[in-house]
Amino acid sequence: SVTQSFEAQYDYDKLVQIVQQLKSPLSMKMTALETASASATQQDVQAFIAEVQKTPPPAPRLALMRRLNQATDTAHMLERISLAVTKGFANGMAAAMDKTPPAPGEIEAAIHQQAAANAEMIESAALLRNLFTYRTATDAELQAYVSCAETDLGRWFTTVGTNALIQAYGDMTTRMGTKLADIAKSMPRKPKPAAPEPTPSSAPQ
Repeated sequence: SVTQSFEAQYDYDKLVQIVQQLKSPLSMKMTALETASASATQQDVQAFIAEVQKTPPPAPRLALMRRLNQATDTAHMLERISLAVTKGFANGMAAAMDKTPPAPGEIEAAIHQQAAANAEMIESAALLRNLFTYRTATDAELQAYVSCAETDLGRWFTTVGTNALIQAYGDMTTRMGTKLADIAKSMPRKPKPAAPEPTPSSAPQ
């Protein structure tokens, strides 16, 4: 569960430091930007991407965003979320349908292969998303925020949060898979159409 995931990595001293950081004006502003970004419409995001493609951000801004992606391990996080969703759904469906779940490592290998093939696209998508999320932050604010994310404490907090998020996705999709399988089993099955009667062959002359 999410609670167990958090408890397994619990560190009181680090948590106290994180709480203090989250109360800072910088953290509060960045949290507000992240919250606003999560509720942004697809049209807003697409309009921003079109503007970025027309007028790319300055190199220093891009460098900061790449550092943030690396510190938060964004691309790997997206791969792990995809794995948790796919694995949870497949296992939930298999359990409810009394089927054998996928072999250990089977889904992992497929997701990893897909992520490797689309690594450049995933990195680009993560970069664009962060550019959109923090578009109103100044370079100085981003520099300070990225520096915090690059510390051992920042990386610990990212790991704890990511693991809890992935656990939540896995639990949710397992329940969804089970529910959908239960619905599928409860639905009446359509009778198979009757096989056509064979046409009698002509008698030999």
